[in-house]
Amino acid sequence: MIAFDHVYIERGSGELPVARDILKRLEPRRITEIDDAQRFFKRPGQDFARQKWAPRLILARKSHQFLYAGSERVASFGTDRAVHYNDMVRNCLFDCDYCFLQGMHRSANILVNVNFEEYLEAVDQHIAEHGHLYVSISYLSDLLGFERHFGLVRRWIEAARNRPELEIEVRTKSGGFAAIADLVPHRGVVLTWSLSPDVVARRSEAGTAAFMQRLLDARRAAQQGWRVRVCFDPIIITDHWKEHYGTAIDHVFRRMPVSAVEEVSFGVFRMHPDFLRRIRAFRSAESLQREVQMGPTVAAYEDRLREEVFSFMKARLATKLPSERIHAVHG
Repeated sequence: MIAFDHVYIERGSGELPVARDILKRLEPRRITEIDDAQRFFKRPGQDFARQKWAPRLILARKSHQFLYAGSERVASFGTDRAVHYNDMVRNCLFDCDYCFLQGMHRSANILVNVNFEEYLEAVDQHIAEHGHLYVSISYLSDLLGFERHFGLVRRWIEAARNRPELEIEVRTKSGGFAAIADLVPHRGVVLTWSLSPDVVARRSEAGTAAFMQRLLDARRAAQQGWRVRVCFDPIIITDHWKEHYGTAIDHVFRRMPVSAVEEVSFGVFRMHPDFLRRIRAFRSAESLQREVQMGPTVAAYEDRLREEVFSFMKARLATKLPSERIHAVHG
């Protein structure tokens, strides 16, 4: 577990409830006050790869835009409602080769916007105007992986209980369900496990839970009454990838009844070309180097390979659950 023994706090943020809770959980040995967290986070000349080994924690207070409209990458389960996401936390505990965050951000430090109450005000305003809100709270980080550090998933779940028009999705590659296992399940919360075969996880998803740990967490959550979804996204092409992903699908439904899995989605690798160029500049990711084609707006597996992946996954999943509960995303 990362210690976060050095915490930077933006002036005026340290007395907010989330900040006080985080500092109590972490008990950092050193606290440094800064004037502008965004400028500090985005400053030039940072080494993302080096920082990833020992990231610093930055506690900040955001001043505007607490909700973002989601793209197809966020709306991965075929919902006919608009999907939004937020950015209470930017950057992740884990170090996946293919993660777009390392192309988006100059820094690997963890930025937490601690003014939770203002995020809830934005939620309430959206609901008042539109009647419903579906929000992915862990699109820009793995909040469940951070739960013992930050306690934010718990706060969002409790907020959803008092807002029947609010539906939240928590997506994770962690084995962190134990941190919220004491909570009573709520139907407005969807827990989604992103699964990768162990051969992919070991090579490309440093720090994440093993496939079986994620699956056992998903099963435990379903047994307790939580809504559970599963996604295979992105599918990373390796030698014998059909065998690996086919076996992973078999494991899911060998250990979980079909009724316990609300939906399954899958997608192939896609990334903004600028992000991919930045990632290639500091790390070697063979699975991304070999089969990716670059276009003006997206880098993705070539059409032939993408169609092969979609055809295989649809056919294999169709042997396990009804087609209306299977969703292909990302092209």
